[in-house]
Amino acid sequence: MMIIGVIGPETSLKILRKKSAQFSVQLMPLAYRDFHETIKLIEENERKCDALLFTGQTPYLYATSLLQPAVPWDFMPRNMLSTMCALVKAGLKYKNRIQNVSMDGFDDEIIEEIREELKGTEESVRLYNTRFDIMAEDYFQRVVQYHAENYRTGRADLCVTGLEKIYEKLRAMGIPSIKTGPNFSLLQQKLQFLLLRHQITAAERNLPAVVAIRPEFRLSREMHMHNELQTLRLQAQIGESVYYFAQHLGGAVFQTDATDYYVACDLRTLMAETGDFTGLSLLRMPFRNPCLDKISAGIGIGYTAREARYAADKAQQRSRKTPASCCYGLDERGHFFGPISLSDDPDAKGLFNENLRQISVQTGIGIRSLSKIEQALLQYRTDTVTSSELARYCSLSLRSMNRLLQKLEEFRYLVVLGKEPQDAAGRPRRVLRIDLRYHD
Repeated sequence: MMIIGVIGPETSLKILRKKSAQFSVQLMPLAYRDFHETIKLIEENERKCDALLFTGQTPYLYATSLLQPAVPWDFMPRNMLSTMCALVKAGLKYKNRIQNVSMDGFDDEIIEEIREELKGTEESVRLYNTRFDIMAEDYFQRVVQYHAENYRTGRADLCVTGLEKIYEKLRAMGIPSIKTGPNFSLLQQKLQFLLLRHQITAAERNLPAVVAIRPEFRLSREMHMHNELQTLRLQAQIGESVYYFAQHLGGAVFQTDATDYYVACDLRTLMAETGDFTGLSLLRMPFRNPCLDKISAGIGIGYTAREARYAADKAQQRSRKTPASCCYGLDERGHFFGPISLSDDPDAKGLFNENLRQISVQTGIGIRSLSKIEQALLQYRTDTVTSSELARYCSLSLRSMNRLLQKLEEFRYLVVLGKEPQDAAGRPRRVLRIDLRYHD
């Protein structure tokens, strides 16, 4: 049976123990009093486990900044359900109307979701959230001081935190507080994902993959002088985003300097988490920050980790030539693929693909149709197909696809390699090679 080490405070592990009989894996509880103790727990127990699961994001980010995983790691993020449950518990516990809430360490997306859910209530609830550097020596003192100041000045009548030590300190000070706890359904999902990843890795050898990520800042002298603090915050946000991305891949993060990141993982997990390379939306970057010019990323696949990193660097060099944020890939055969969108924002998706825009103008094919064809070839990691296969991949009729292919052939974006016989009676199908790189 797979063994998953679960790292968290005793109160969270106590809840998980009650549910352990319902899981198809063996849980190894690894309790800490202070999340700084996670390093020692990992060093002593990681090799005894097939994977590690952190009950919170803060200890995970702290551990990944100091250690490289020897087994897959994952964590349970603070989600809207667990936070809303905490707010309900607080209302029952303190029996007063909650109008102002002081919070720490929550993602902006969660805060916005909670605000949306609370719309339409009798009185609006104001949420105040902050995030401090978890590597700072005075991290706990700063978070406690932040909550205490909000309560003392009347800015908050309830404090919500995910850290046991902070919760206990606030309670000792007589400040109304509540701690978010692990969500059972989310726990099931995380355990199932770790189990599936373990089974895939054990069943078949994977190729190593590396994702190279380079943020490029606007560093004019004027911006540096007036926005130095904002740039530092931006760098911290980018670092958090990279570690968040890496944890979903069960990968290791390393840096060559202050801004270049590498995420080392395996090919199958990377393909699963990116929808077969159709998008890197998990890489949650602050694209609209005025101090950020763009993000250039490269995916490298190789037969060795060294080859994968070299391929990632080559792919990233191609991404840097584009005017906006994007990602290219270079596989183990030396074939480039992409560009791949780094954001779910439709504006970002349309902005960088100048290549398809030029082909669209040249051939008269709509950019949406070209994008469908490109994403299909990318998803199935091939440049050789038949017209019926491509029609199926793109969810188009064969007649519509043949019209598009006729135009691509006319402008030399398509080459007929040969013909293959059909199983039933009928004309042999043409085998096509498509290369959607713009040329005159």
